[in-house]
Amino acid sequence: MEQPDLTQFVSGGYFLIRASHPTKEGIFLKQVPETLLSLSTCISRNRLAVHWGWIPGDEEAALNFGIPSSQLEEFLHWCTSEYASDLSIWSMFHSVAAAQRFVQRFSLDKTGLYLIGVGLPKQLVAKWNEDEPNEEGVDSQIKQGVSLEEAGKSLGFEVASYGYRDFSHSWLCSGLDTDMYDKFGIKPGHLGLIQSETDAKRILDWMLDDVPDGETQRGEPEPYYYWLLMSYSLE
Repeated sequence: MEQPDLTQFVSGGYFLIRASHPTKEGIFLKQVPETLLSLSTCISRNRLAVHWGWIPGDEEAALNFGIPSSQLEEFLHWCTSEYASDLSIWSMFHSVAAAQRFVQRFSLDKTGLYLIGVGLPKQLVAKWNEDEPNEEGVDSQIKQGVSLEEAGKSLGFEVASYGYRDFSHSWLCSGLDTDMYDKFGIKPGHLGLIQSETDAKRILDWMLDDVPDGETQRGEPEPYYYWLLMSYSLE
């Protein structure tokens, strides 16, 4: 797809995500491919997270993500005493190089693995600052107002909510793919991502505007935004 103007987006950080089958029950939707790449922890549990190594943690999730069993103890140590120089709560690497160092150190299988840079449109920054008062992770990164790093490749856009210092729900969690196809002819493309910023904005506007009586928005009751997803080299 066409490369966007990165100066029009603010960096929300960098993430290691594996493309995978949706994990939310019943999410195999009519307009969505079986393999998705999503920021949402609701439909994809394959985004590296530092809290896997905490107490209580989730060693099984770490192993399923691809941390070699021979390096599990090293990973647990990294999560408790080393991570802060490269990563902030809960999954956000500060830079492409920081994520690349992690991939190399822990010998991650690169099959289906993506190093994703996330960009928030500048036109949504004012809304973000009203909605998100925290000063950690993605919150802090966006408030710095820096652009995404160059050398990435645009994969598309996702409409996703944000809460508790993390990405939460995707527009696909509520089964809106059929509604958007019927109403606007919008169909998710490669990896289930929206293929144009115009369509991403149209979906977000529809979710927030002209909703049925008694409702404040369509989707889960959390602040929603649309995000640019850029892919960077793992090496």
